[in-house]
Amino acid sequence: MIRFQFFHQRISGYMAACWSELAKSSNVALNVIGIESSSKDPSQPTFTNDLLANVNHHLLSEASIQDLQNLHRLVEEFDPQVLYVGGWSPNSYRQLILSPRFKHIPIILGMDNPFRGDLRQRIGKYFLRPIAKRINKVAVTGERAWQFAKFLGVPEGRIFKGMYGVDADLLQRSYVARQKSAWPKKFVFVGRYIERKGFDIMLKAFQLFRAAGNRDWELHLLGKGPLKSLVPTGDGIFDWGELSPKQIPEHLAAGGVFILPSRYDAWPLAIVEAASAGLPVLCTAACGSAVELVRHRYNGYICETGSVTRLVQGLQWFAAHAEQLPVMGARSLEMAAPWSARQWAERYESEVNELLESR
Repeated sequence: MIRFQFFHQRISGYMAACWSELAKSSNVALNVIGIESSSKDPSQPTFTNDLLANVNHHLLSEASIQDLQNLHRLVEEFDPQVLYVGGWSPNSYRQLILSPRFKHIPIILGMDNPFRGDLRQRIGKYFLRPIAKRINKVAVTGERAWQFAKFLGVPEGRIFKGMYGVDADLLQRSYVARQKSAWPKKFVFVGRYIERKGFDIMLKAFQLFRAAGNRDWELHLLGKGPLKSLVPTGDGIFDWGELSPKQIPEHLAAGGVFILPSRYDAWPLAIVEAASAGLPVLCTAACGSAVELVRHRYNGYICETGSVTRLVQGLQWFAAHAEQLPVMGARSLEMAAPWSARQWAERYESEVNELLESR
């Protein structure tokens, strides 16, 4: 049995589903380290620890996750054959990768940073080069992150796509439930109420869309954040607040189109979850996961980033093609299939086996 230790950051419903699938394998002994949920940041989602009920795990405080000696102790106690480190931060994770105490353990780095080619990435490349040389494999979210890994000098043979997965079994029930009646004329947003997610743009665009005569369409909001005060009372907008991962599929089932107008979003899982629930997607070009999950005017609509006018046009396009929404939803479901938690678990088990066999 392969001992596989997974260092992540904040716990999420989608990763809990992935780990639960991997933990079912008789060939893998999984140990997950992550940061415990905190209510200090009102814009961050909170999750209960029961999400990891079937997974061997340790959730650490913000202070403990920064303690390199504490991380050393956890690694030595579990004695893994393969180590996964999710991201460049916190700083202790970078130190853990470069620690000479574990130079005998192969490491997989998880990376969702998209390639931008800006000055910051060009300078950062030289600081990250020692890490790029040390790691044995890089798990990336999609094409944009794959390009960044290549930019850092990681050989193609050491990069694999599919860093994340979602609870497709749970989400697909939304699609089944939606087939029982007429397709809803409801846009659904799931995310933080912040400027980076384009929350303010979305509210303005929807109000203009409604004012143009589209009174039979609604906007349903699921999340929390500092821009909550911008949500108007009535006018077809419904704010459900933050919901648990198990509650969200019910609202996706009642929705007709998923909307995410982010100004910047490396690889939003919300799009993957929406597609897995069989929803057409309206998003901006800034959403990294749109590269893999959304085809313009096929299963969704991709509009210009940061433009209220272009977002209104996207809303109007869906209203004008309402009869096509069931077909578009079925296409989304098919495109999301590779990102199921079951596929994720099979992918990682295969990558770990390949890594050990090559040593």
